[in-house]
Amino acid sequence: RIMKEINRGFSLIEIFVVVGIIGIISIFSLANLVGRRGYAELDSVVREAAATLREAQSRSSSQEGRVIWGVHFENTMGGVPFYALFKTSYSAANTVVYKRLPASVRYSSIVPGGFLDFAFSAISGLPSAPASITFASVLGDPPVASTITVGANGLVSF
Repeated sequence: RIMKEINRGFSLIEIFVVVGIIGIISIFSLANLVGRRGYAELDSVVREAAATLREAQSRSSSQEGRVIWGVHFENTMGGVPFYALFKTSYSAANTVVYKRLPASVRYSSIVPGGFLDFAFSAISGLPSAPASITFASVLGDPPVASTITVGANGLVSF
């Protein structure tokens, strides 16, 4: 009787092909994950900023503290961009809520060193002027942006 030798296992070429396929799938998955994280952070910041604008509007229309309320957005030079809920006029002493933007989100409508204030009238809650502010994610390709608009009628939308 002659016994045939049976090779059990994988050849080196088969192993390289499988490792290559896994590598390609991993690269695409990682790129997709980074893009989704950037979009999720952008969406969170925009929702929080819109809620802060609505809070300022609500406090003004209810005459809380008998002062005007507003939100200050600042794109600091060399620092972390932020926005702040303020009463009367923006200053450190009048700031009620202060929020920094995450590292993955930036203002795209405010130049570095610039700022934008939204103030709302007492009783009516109408803005001093209609305006908008745009945030952008620095993660993902292509970059994603989202704009919050405060209309002349006081509607805050994004």
